Amino acid sequence: MNEQLFEDCWDRERGNALSALDEEENLDAQSLRRMVDNFVYTQKAPLRDEVLEITKVRPRLAERRTIAECIIERI
Repeated sequence: MNEQLFEDCWDRERGNALSALDEEENLDAQSLRRMVDNFVYTQKAPLRDEVLEITKVRPRLAERRTIAECIIERI
């Protein structure tokens, strides 16, 4: 019972954190969830290009590296 409550709470908090991240960074929500699930499964951080592919608005060339690294760090 306590285990189920913990999992429910964990899932809810994870969903809230992902929603905040996709809103703040202007990301595709479904692609972000797949990326995070893949990260959890493989324990390998996504590549910068993969992160940039899920942005709704492509950042300028000069900003891409810092934006991608910031998103990867938050994941």
